[in-house]
Amino acid sequence: MAFSNCGALKSVTIPDSVKTIGRAAFQSCRSLTEVNLPKELTELREYTFAYCRALAEIDLRAASLTKIYEGALSDCSALTEVILPEDLTFLDKYAFSACTALKTVDLPDALEEIGEYAFYRCENLTTIKFSQENTLRVIGNYAFSECSSLDNLTLPVGLETIG
Repeated sequence: MAFSNCGALKSVTIPDSVKTIGRAAFQSCRSLTEVNLPKELTELREYTFAYCRALAEIDLRAASLTKIYEGALSDCSALTEVILPEDLTFLDKYAFSACTALKTVDLPDALEEIGEYAFYRCENLTTIKFSQENTLRVIGNYAFSECSSLDNLTLPVGLETIG
């Protein structure tokens, strides 16, 4: 919670020496529009950027993320685009819930599990892209519930469980 509720914070560049960003570190930084993540970052902890309502896009590819934890980017209502890293294997519950402006999600091939409510209430989400090489095994309960604009879906071949 190091910088949570810093209402005037607009931009943050985190040095490459940072490996972990703690729980709710930048939560509710309502003016935050730009985030530059370190290359060696492997996890986004719980609610790291939750309620950053001015954040319109975030490129997570530069980081070495394999896990995005509960609510890490939930309620980022201006978020229209998120670029997920290729090595991401786990997307926890509520990770992007209530990102009401989010339109498209391109899920990486390495992703194995999408937690419950991960994209809950992403009302403008129209497209979820899975490649047929995707290793996705589990889609949790309500993962895409109330995504009322979702109009076409082809799930990957190896999927084992739909909650």
